[in-house]
Amino acid sequence: MPYYLGAKKSLRFPRKKAAAPFTPTDIVGLNLWFDATRIVGLVDADPVSTWIDSSGNAHDVTGAGAARPTYKTGIQNGLPIVRFNGVANVLNRAAQASMDISPVTVFCVYKNYLAGVFNSPIRHGVLGVRNNYGVLSIGGGNPNQYFQWNAGESVAFANAQEDLWFIRTDKHTGGAPATVTIRNNGVAIGSLGGNTALDTDVTDQLYLGQYTAALFGTVDIAELIVYAAALSAADITTVETYLNTKWAIY
Repeated sequence: MPYYLGAKKSLRFPRKKAAAPFTPTDIVGLNLWFDATRIVGLVDADPVSTWIDSSGNAHDVTGAGAARPTYKTGIQNGLPIVRFNGVANVLNRAAQASMDISPVTVFCVYKNYLAGVFNSPIRHGVLGVRNNYGVLSIGGGNPNQYFQWNAGESVAFANAQEDLWFIRTDKHTGGAPATVTIRNNGVAIGSLGGNTALDTDVTDQLYLGQYTAALFGTVDIAELIVYAAALSAADITTVETYLNTKWAIY
């Protein structure tokens, strides 16, 4: 029969730490990140005066008076969003060199409401003149998703979208000949090569919810993420999975 000298000792092994959950800052090149779940100090139906940029680049957008959109709680997957009324709501940031980027990959979690109306969740440029980049949707009889850049250049792919939530991903590879790809809900709806390069300009401003000086989007925005990079397929899938896990879009 075995015996022991002194007390028996049990072996202890260190526990493995769980991997930290993904955040957009984990991928190099993050330029903008607006997340409605990170808005603090507001209750349902409050106007949004400032939406803090969570990228760490201090690209906050602001609004004033009747132009401010509305903070709404419990809208998509029980989470809050920012609602733009299509009349005058816009959040804006003045021109800043650090926002002029090429190439670009844009992720938008948003919902359009009106068919046949121009809706632009995010636009960086000079309204009615040019774009560094712009994400646009048109519903109704012309159900297209557009990516716009420079002085009126654009790529469009058909895809109905009014009254539906989408995770929209747009990528422009930067220099000519450039490829533009648009994805909805984790699936590419189109890709086109041979495009001109992205152009940056010191006068470009950032707009959420506004298309031209007179056209505003009737749109709910849950989260916007912009990278100053043409992300790989693997990185795009990582971001889309993060967004869908959070917002339960598809």
